[in-house]
Amino acid sequence: VNLHGSDPMEAAALAKPIVIGPNTDDCTQPVEALSAAGGRSQTDPDNLASVLTTLLTDHDQRHIRAQAAFDCVLANAGAADRTIALLKQRIPAIFASTHHRNAHPTP
Repeated sequence: VNLHGSDPMEAAALAKPIVIGPNTDDCTQPVEALSAAGGRSQTDPDNLASVLTTLLTDHDQRHIRAQAAFDCVLANAGAADRTIALLKQRIPAIFASTHHRNAHPTP
């Protein structure tokens, strides 16, 4: 079926190896970041048992994937802080241009 799951970064932040299905349209950027970091396995229903068996029986592989997922979270942390900093830089310019257009003081 064409269902989607939750944001894989939640599990990655708990240092868990990520296994996702083929439908990732609702979380493309996190999936791409996890893929680049080597922190996820993507599979379909036909191969799910094999992927899970590997992760359950191969401690090293499970640990490597979990660590890669967690490292990906750390590497991408701080997006909210960066957004706030950017807004703080931009807001004075926005208010200044509004002030000149309306000729009213900005509170």
